[in-house]
Amino acid sequence: SMSMSRYAADGRLERSLEAAVMIMEALKGFEHKFSVKFSGHSGDSDDVPLIDFGEFPKNDKERLMVIKRMHAHAEMCDSGDNTIEAMKKGIEAISREEADEWFCFLISDANLDTY
Repeated sequence: SMSMSRYAADGRLERSLEAAVMIMEALKGFEHKFSVKFSGHSGDSDDVPLIDFGEFPKNDKERLMVIKRMHAHAEMCDSGDNTIEAMKKGIEAISREEADEWFCFLISDANLDTY
């Protein structure tokens, strides 16, 4: 959310960006084994497209562009939370894909105890 960018000193935005980098680096070279989709969520949307199925970043420049899109969206979006809606959409998206197994990971700064 915008608060992640506005209050950057608390490290939430940096940790989210680092997590995305770690996931992309871990999957690098395994694109033939995994179908990957990255979507963001914020006060503006429950589905901010970052990486679509079959379009995993091929090099450092493309991975950097994903991180830059994440950062830019955090700077421009409204405050708010679409965590639960984003998780529902993520599960729906992966369950439409042919696969032996599905995994949906959600990274959020939301206080889920309030739900």
